[in-house]
Formats: sequence, C-alpha cells, structure tokens
Amino acid sequence: MKEHFESRIASADPIESCAPHKKKTTKRNKRQTKEKTNESVDTPRKSAVNTLNSKELGALGENLACCFLERQDFEILDRNWKCADGEVDIIASKGDETVFVEVKTRLQNKSGELFPEIAVDKQKQSRYIALARSYNTAYPMCENIRFDVIALAILDDSHAQLRHIQSAFEWDGLYE
Repeated sequence: MKEHFESRIASADPIESCAPHKKKTTKRNKRQTKEKTNESVDTPRKSAVNTLNSKELGALGENLACCFLERQDFEILDRNWKCADGEVDIIASKGDETVFVEVKTRLQNKSGELFPEIAVDKQKQSRYIALARSYNTAYPMCENIRFDVIALAILDDSHAQLRHIQSAFEWDGLYE
C-alpha cells in the first residue's frame, strides 16, 4: 500500500442514510418505538450487525461504499463484476478515470481500531490488475484506470467509519 495516499474518513456516518428502503414513520410507529425504547432501557439490545454472516456484512459494506462514492460524484458502472479472473466489488467512473474499488468491511471490536485495508495484499492487487485487463477486453474504455480501496469499520447498527484510499496501489497499464 502507498504510504502517501489521500484518505477520507467519514466517522460516525449514519448507516441508515444509505438504506435503500426506509420504513415510513407514522405517529403510531413513533409511539410504539418510544414505548419499546422506554421498555428496553435496562436490557441491552443485541446489535443486528453482529448477527450478519460474512457475505451479508460484505454486501452491507458494498452498499455503503456505493452510497459514499455517489455522494462524491462517482458514477457506479458495475457491481460484483465477474469473469474467469475473479470479481470486482465496484467499478465506478469520475471524470476521465475508471476506478476499480475493492471494499473491505469489518466489525469494530473492543480491542481497538481495525484496518480492513490490510487484507488487500500483493496477490489481491495482482488479481485486480488482471480483472482490469479482462474488463477492458469486454468493455473497451480509456486507459486512465485507478485502483482504490474502501475500508469500512462497522461500529454499531447505525454508524460506520469509512476510509477511501485513492490510488491504493500502482500498476504499469493495460499492456505491460
């Protein structure tokens, strides 16, 4: 990983703001919610994110990453694009750049801050370069390609910490 990457941290960003379908709140729902909240003050509620399996956690992370990218004026071209070389989490564009995004999502634990981006090792980087070549063969595009990593630490049911690592690793182009 580059040590001098540009990083954006969105700390305590509400997860709910990216939920695709938000339940409409009515007066009755508010009253029931208020009653439930008052009833459960003494009994801690089990966190819903803690019940997610790894596939569901990954899907949540990818949804949040897409919301973040769209807010940063990226256009999402493809999600979970697959070929013989593997799968790309997100392919997006901004300006004249096509950006291949690897999303790494982890649950925050009590032992300290997690760095999900560490999981993007040399092998994963090589795979993404091969995927970029395959994508370019299937969908010819400009050679201005960048590889980003979005690292998400899910803090609780409604908050996550996001790091957007732009140009997370280098490559020599499509035809090296």
